[in-house]
Amino acid sequence: MFALALLWALPSAAGSIVSPDYEDLLRRYARGERADAVGALGRMRSGHLDQQVRALQRAAKDAARCPSCPDPLEGLPLKAAVMLHVDRDEADRPLAQGTEQPRLCPAEHARRAGQIAAILAMRESGKRFAQRFFLTMAQSCQWDFCLEAAVAWGRDGLKRFARDPLLLLAVGAAFEEQATLLALPATRPGPTRPRAQVTSEEALAERRRRFSEARRFLADAVDADPASLAARVRLGRVEWRLGKDAAALRTLEDAVRGDGAPRFLSLAHLFLGQVHERAGRADAAIREFRQALDLDPESQTAAVALSHVSWVAGDAEGARRVVEQAVAFAGKRSNRDAYWDYLASNAVFADQLLEELRRETLE
Repeated sequence: MFALALLWALPSAAGSIVSPDYEDLLRRYARGERADAVGALGRMRSGHLDQQVRALQRAAKDAARCPSCPDPLEGLPLKAAVMLHVDRDEADRPLAQGTEQPRLCPAEHARRAGQIAAILAMRESGKRFAQRFFLTMAQSCQWDFCLEAAVAWGRDGLKRFARDPLLLLAVGAAFEEQATLLALPATRPGPTRPRAQVTSEEALAERRRRFSEARRFLADAVDADPASLAARVRLGRVEWRLGKDAAALRTLEDAVRGDGAPRFLSLAHLFLGQVHERAGRADAAIREFRQALDLDPESQTAAVALSHVSWVAGDAEGARRVVEQAVAFAGKRSNRDAYWDYLASNAVFADQLLEELRRETLE
């Protein structure tokens, strides 16, 4: 009886769920008329658009309550709806012009895209798209230095795709970047600066909290995908940052025994060398820094690390030769130093992933 009553209550066609003007934009976007659809969406009232999203959410809940009933969302291009709102959000946030004016973070249209993607996550035909959407939004936000938003998007994805290794990595990487770049106030000890001292202690505690969060997500990422070199290297680096050198040693030794891109293996050896250096094992540090440099001969960071520890160990001539070799690459590198982009290295292909999602909307 309930199913029969619900069947009568459901709209007879997808077009009756949302307003004709909104549906028209979705179908235009799905036909490849992206620019026109994005422009028209920008002229619609915010309240009207939220009504359309709520209507989609209600229809999705109705469908979930009666799987045997006709699907009220069948035929409606939900993937196009997601990317239409993403593109409108992108248009509202022009690319930053220099580092002094960072790009704005995602706003209302991105929120609507996420709400529609959550509907797709409930549908077998849309799960894979939705999973990649949440991952891509997390990575895109990290790349734009919207780190709080990156964590939020990654966590939203994990609510629907628990234990997904790439989402776990994205959240862990965003927390690591937050912690690494967290500004610490300068303090001067003494009775005249008590508040500054408290502020500094609070900032240090916050940095440690974020590194601890990064460690938790990265450890889960390694558990979910033991072959992930990126997750393992990041985990070892974060453990070192937290002063857990024994754990970092084990994690990074596992990393250098694995397979992966030479530039990322170079980072694994570089970070393992830092663990040995802090423990006073100069010979082991030199060995790891040299392996890092062998894997990425143009790496300025590995060269400077090797030169420094060699000089401290008493090999001034060897330290000089390493620096001279590094200087020879100045202005002539074929690739950027992998360490320079390490913090956001997992997000470097976010734009490419967004374009792949756009292509999937075409009908």
